[in-house]
Amino acid sequence: MSDTIEALKIAFLSLLVLALVIAIANYIQQASQQPPTPQPVLIMNQPAGLSYNGPSTTALAGYYCIEGINSSSGYSIQLNAMLNNGLWIQYSYTLMPSVKGTFFNTNVGMNKSLLYTEVYFINAPCAWLVIALKNGYAYFGYSLDGKHVVWLASYHVGNATIEPGPSTELVLMGTDEEVLAQLGNGTTLVRLALYYWNGTSWEPAPVSALTMSASGIIVYTGAVNHAYVYTSGECSGIVSWPNPLNNTQCPAPPSFTPQPRPQPILVTNHPAGIEYTGPDTTALAGWYCIESINSTNGYSIQLNAGLSTAMGIQDVYSTESNSSTSPTYFNSNVWTTSLVHAKATGFINAPCAWLVIALKNGVAYFGYSLDGRNVTWYDSYPVGNASIIPGMGTGIALAGYGYGAQAQLGSGTLVYLALYYWNGTTWLPAPVKLGEYLTDETVNNAWAFTNGTCGGVVSLPNPVNETICPGPPGFKP
Repeated sequence: MSDTIEALKIAFLSLLVLALVIAIANYIQQASQQPPTPQPVLIMNQPAGLSYNGPSTTALAGYYCIEGINSSSGYSIQLNAMLNNGLWIQYSYTLMPSVKGTFFNTNVGMNKSLLYTEVYFINAPCAWLVIALKNGYAYFGYSLDGKHVVWLASYHVGNATIEPGPSTELVLMGTDEEVLAQLGNGTTLVRLALYYWNGTSWEPAPVSALTMSASGIIVYTGAVNHAYVYTSGECSGIVSWPNPLNNTQCPAPPSFTPQPRPQPILVTNHPAGIEYTGPDTTALAGWYCIESINSTNGYSIQLNAGLSTAMGIQDVYSTESNSSTSPTYFNSNVWTTSLVHAKATGFINAPCAWLVIALKNGVAYFGYSLDGRNVTWYDSYPVGNASIIPGMGTGIALAGYGYGAQAQLGSGTLVYLALYYWNGTTWLPAPVKLGEYLTDETVNNAWAFTNGTCGGVVSLPNPVNETICPGPPGFKP
């Protein structure tokens, strides 16, 4: 009997030992199959941050917070996105030593060509950068609180989606002039987080530490000389120097939705108006109506056109003083690298009128219409085989009266603007946006708004978002 009991004890112990051996073997096997614990990665001479590894999407929200940065050559925090049609779009928060102040900067390009850029000066050490695609446009916005978005700019990109990969990223790098961010021995600590839009809500983005420069695709970018990058693989990351860190923080998803709505933008030290974004054309008709204006040193309403021959032309309504006795007049300007032609009409009081530029048989014609039916052509100048091109410089704006002057606007300014282009047979409402212009004349400050088609409005002290598009003119160019 005792022999049987001893045999059972030995068998039980053997089974116990075997179970332990199997458990240990399974643990070792499972441990060997687990991915290694993420470690900070040392980045050198490349952008430092997160690469987006999620699905195709229509919107990205990139959060950054600069707890410390030490770069003698400036820096930028960039949310870059590669689209499936070959366009790349870029939204950054940038500091350049040569420029006073930090700013948000948008860029759109293809291959090695920059197609569009926009700048908005602001101090925002912690913020959300937002890129959203809707109805064929890419919209660029920022949020300081994660609840509200200011949509700064937009650009037509067609039917596109944002694709994952090393060219879609949230990174710390040099400025937009291929400058290396020289991180010194002082503390650099920048927290990053990335969310993507799944169609109904924001989701934490699957990410990895960016170890491959996208400079072959995304142009006008820079890098950092060195930095440590760490991410857990979901949403958050951290860029640091000189010490590696692995305590990432993923903020709660933003509560705003990527539904861009046009908003008034406060313009300072720039012309205030709308920029033409339509096709090449041979004629523009810009309507203005001055409901009220308060400028201590004059103003001008400028219809500016950049030509395919690198010339610039202007049709202008202006006055040199806000005095009730100061005369107003129309004048034309043509320049290449400097002013080559100018002509003024006699004094005309025209608080509401059309400014008209038309190209025909190698000549630019300048005119105005007080009733929208008849044109007075008051000047012309040979410009060669040219067309009016969209982009920076072509549009209608409120500015200073001339020669680099600034209109000092005060309370009580309200000017409506509208723009039409000639498609070869008829006038069409022009696609427009808030933008820059081919002019050195500016306003000290003003609110500018456009709905994106034809109409715009400039106001002070309060923003106004009710535009007027008066219908196409009855004259032909």
